Amino acid sequence: PTAGDALPCGTGSTAGCFLPLPNITNTWQQLRVSLTHDFSARYGVSAGYSYEKLDIVDFATRDLADGTPRIDPLGAITTGYGNRPYKGQTFSLQLKYMFQSAPIF
Repeated sequence: PTAGDALPCGTGSTAGCFLPLPNITNTWQQLRVSLTHDFSARYGVSAGYSYEKLDIVDFATRDLADGTPRIDPLGAITTGYGNRPYKGQTFSLQLKYMFQSAPIF
């Protein structure tokens, strides 16, 4: 700096101008279980279960007072990103049938 230059962050600042932003954490948990049983070469059954949970802590999308995630802060131009944690469970049951193909000559 040359003589007469002002401090870039204002006068009286003892710290640097740039402050680190808080960390953003994403925790994703996933569990999948699938069981298959074949009754014969052509028939079978399959059952499955899936569980997913996503937790997000993001300083840019603070939760509202009732715990609902805030999608777009007021007055901000955003891309629609929002803190959208979720839990999901899926159950599935499949009946399997194997078609017999004709021999190719």
